[in-house]
Amino acid sequence: MSTESITNTEETVIKFRRKAYQEVCRKLRDVLQREKEIAKEKEELRASVLCLCGGNRMEYGIKVERRKAKGTIDYKAIVAELEVSEDECEMYRKDPREYWDVRSY
Repeated sequence: MSTESITNTEETVIKFRRKAYQEVCRKLRDVLQREKEIAKEKEELRASVLCLCGGNRMEYGIKVERRKAKGTIDYKAIVAELEVSEDECEMYRKDPREYWDVRSY
């Protein structure tokens, strides 16, 4: 097999992958846009349900229940009150987490 045919094959693979990536990105961008629209509609419907429900209810496939959760702890206030420096708190920091962020722009 000649070097020229290998180069042509590699170029074909690169072009194919680029085209496939482009198509997948377009589809993902469209889905993310629809997701934003659905999220907006969901919030509008949620507000309507809360306005109309009159209290805790469970019917028509929807459960509405008022719940209470514990408040968050103000760690900066603890640090200030106990006179601990933020540098001293760093030894308790967990390892950083790494993740992929994929979104439309």
